Amino acid sequence: MKIGVVSDTHLPKRGHTLPKPLIEGLRGVELIIHAGDWNTLQVYEELSEIAHVVRVWGNTDDDQVKARLNRVEIVEAKGKRIGVVHGDGKGKTTPQRAVDTFSGQTVDLIIFGHSHIPLWEERNGILLFNPGSPTDKRKQPLYTYGIVEIGAEITARHEAYEQK
Repeated sequence: MKIGVVSDTHLPKRGHTLPKPLIEGLRGVELIIHAGDWNTLQVYEELSEIAHVVRVWGNTDDDQVKARLNRVEIVEAKGKRIGVVHGDGKGKTTPQRAVDTFSGQTVDLIIFGHSHIPLWEERNGILLFNPGSPTDKRKQPLYTYGIVEIGAEITARHEAYEQK
């Protein structure tokens, strides 16, 4: 199963539509996971045209967005449990806050955002994955999103591009 992973789109502040390299890169995925900071539900509508979207809200999302989304989700895909959270909060690092969110729960993969920093790391048998941002790279050299593939194992990679 091929899953597109996105976070921190920040529309319309960081653009008015999703970047073409992102849309083209997500074509053919069976599921899209968005880890928050949408800022508008237009992003959900655009992504829904490609595949089913699992979604959570982030710290910059307004009340309208938060009313339609959960803060935390756990989704099962091909027998693997995926925890999804934005990762914002006080104290600790963003990855640690994401891990702590699923403390005491069984997950194989944790997807989070917030930092805009792409991350692929394994901790105690759990894969942590932050796709970065496809619209707001901050101090990163490139805009990024992720592709996760689930078969017998979980693999994940970042896709990057220079221009929105």
